[in-house]
Amino acid sequence: MATNKNRNTVRARNVSLETTAERLQHIVSHHFEPSENDTITCEVTLAPTCTDNGETQTAIIKFSPCMPKFLSGLSQKRVQIKVNDNEDIDIDQDFFGLTQLYPTRTITIPLDIVAVTGLNGHAFGSWTGGNERMWLRDFLHGDEYLKACRTMIFGYNAKLKEKATHKTRDFVRSFLVELRKARQSSEERNRPIVFLGHNFGGILIAHTLVKAKELSYLPEHEVYGSLVKSTHALLFFAVPHRGITLEDVAKMVEEESEPHRASLVQEIIELSDSITPGMESFINMTMDKNIVSFYETRLTKAVMKVSVNLRLTFRQDENGKYGRFGEYIQVLPEQIEKAIPVDGDHSTIVKFTSPANDTYQTVRTLLRSYLESVGSKRGSSLADRNTSLPYDSQREVANSLVKYFAGTPDPIHQALRLAADLGLTVEVRYLLEMGANPNFWDPEHRPLRTRSSHSVIPAAPRWDIRSDGDTMRPGETAIFRAAIRNNKEVVELLLRVGSNPNLAAESGKTPLHEVSRRGHLALAQLLLENGADPNARDPMWLSTPLHDAARAGTAAVTLLQRYHADLNAQLKHNLDTPLHLAVRNGHESVVYFLLKNNANPVATNSSGRRSVHDAARAGRVGLVCWLLERDPKGETDPRDKWGWTPLHEAARGGHENVVWLLLRRGADRDAALRNGKRATDLAEEGGHSGVKKLILAWSKQAELDTPYVPSAERSR
Repeated sequence: MATNKNRNTVRARNVSLETTAERLQHIVSHHFEPSENDTITCEVTLAPTCTDNGETQTAIIKFSPCMPKFLSGLSQKRVQIKVNDNEDIDIDQDFFGLTQLYPTRTITIPLDIVAVTGLNGHAFGSWTGGNERMWLRDFLHGDEYLKACRTMIFGYNAKLKEKATHKTRDFVRSFLVELRKARQSSEERNRPIVFLGHNFGGILIAHTLVKAKELSYLPEHEVYGSLVKSTHALLFFAVPHRGITLEDVAKMVEEESEPHRASLVQEIIELSDSITPGMESFINMTMDKNIVSFYETRLTKAVMKVSVNLRLTFRQDENGKYGRFGEYIQVLPEQIEKAIPVDGDHSTIVKFTSPANDTYQTVRTLLRSYLESVGSKRGSSLADRNTSLPYDSQREVANSLVKYFAGTPDPIHQALRLAADLGLTVEVRYLLEMGANPNFWDPEHRPLRTRSSHSVIPAAPRWDIRSDGDTMRPGETAIFRAAIRNNKEVVELLLRVGSNPNLAAESGKTPLHEVSRRGHLALAQLLLENGADPNARDPMWLSTPLHDAARAGTAAVTLLQRYHADLNAQLKHNLDTPLHLAVRNGHESVVYFLLKNNANPVATNSSGRRSVHDAARAGRVGLVCWLLERDPKGETDPRDKWGWTPLHEAARGGHENVVWLLLRRGADRDAALRNGKRATDLAEEGGHSGVKKLILAWSKQAELDTPYVPSAERSR
């Protein structure tokens, strides 16, 4: 499991309002060891304490490259720093309760945002990406509009290693108390609130709202009714409303002698495995709320015990240590709320390393739209920047795009394609109003020449033609161009006005082919929801979107499978299936997903080759093992048209570990190709003497219980 979840970051509470960030840095560094003054730095973020009416400040302190010695015992207890007779600063690393992440610096706060992490998570660290950017603080505080929101995180003791007896009801009560303290005034109680929940955090939010609704019927707790009424939206990340895979975690907790936590894990499984009365109440009371569910499309490995050998490879070992090394597991939600796919696994789904991250941009757009809908818009629009231009400017830009294609047939239709390519939503709308055809199909190549200083396109960088030197190829419609550029807002607009998502370019590729290959998951779902054919085929190779996604190794394979793409569709001529392509290109998670969803492991192409042939040729021992285990007949020596078996392929490539695996499974070392060559001959031709010796020395009876030792280690 993950370590150092607080990311060398601590929280300091009870900081006086007069204390500045620089002053707090000085107070903290005063407790450094002499040797640490030159080696450790600390970065301080101050914000009002959200649970005491702003009477004090709370600081988030990030140490680099490590924690100072005086805080080394924080995992067991808090540390107090005496500032003066009237002020003691309390430092912890757990972040339990509510913590405001940044000051709003506005008179009126339009929206509260509250984020709740999941089981065994950390209130701060679980939202922090690999480059140490905590997006809820760093990205939202830097956003022109969202910086006005009061953004808070809620921490609670759901550590699996903790000897405690918490149940979900305990976390719910704690959450309600913290929310009540943070929303004391009438203005605060009626302020719209958006909840963000990761995994079990989403379940906790749901049960908290249900409990608030129940309490609101009691006269002394009427205040909780405003919490439900003010809830404007809920964003769920990998929240298992309909079943959660925690059997691996339950086993770990049980075997690590943590019986106190075993009951909590079992309770979570039961809460998420069916529509409980509490969940039914939640569904009924949130019918008018905005609910968005982000689900992971990368597979998360299960928790299992492993040990590590000298070659730094993992093997299952009951005497080893726990970690995420097992088979990939995944639960995809049904579409009862707005569901958005994310190219990430269960953990990385909420770790955004850059504001350019596709999922973050979707979250930002949603939060901005919620701001707009609650009436907080001030100044320019929250939509694409070009909407803030005067109408005449928008018209000027659109007309300039038309002039760009002067001298070509149908310049207004061409302009629409270019505007869609550039992501100019307002100009696309204007051109459509002028009569541009969203399904215009041009049979000619249209080069986008490099702009000169005399170009009719406005020179501002926002209008820069990113595709200078590129070509709009025959048959590429406006929606096709928008799709390949990942311009989701334009695609949505075009679909609303009747753009055909199945209109293929001259190449035979549809927009769905292109976004599947590129991994534009949100666009892939949008197209599928609007009738895009998951089994559309191009005329040259009969390639489907699934073929293209499997070849590229994108997470779109999971989305296409949900919309009933044919997992065993074969290409024209060579008859490759998506499984062939995923194996050949080494995309292990895609291979495993296809196999788990009943892709045919023994399908043959026009050469009689199965996927296992390609896996053995590439030396991918894990793929070879998976494919052989799923062979319904248990064959180890399938032959292609020329007599090649997986053993021949592995021997020719010198892949000793694959050869050993195949021999152990009973591969015929004497099998010959049509030209008479055996595996030993192929190994010798390739200069793989170790492989040849292994094959010649192999004796099933003698080797059955002998662990594999590579030749490089045998020679030591």
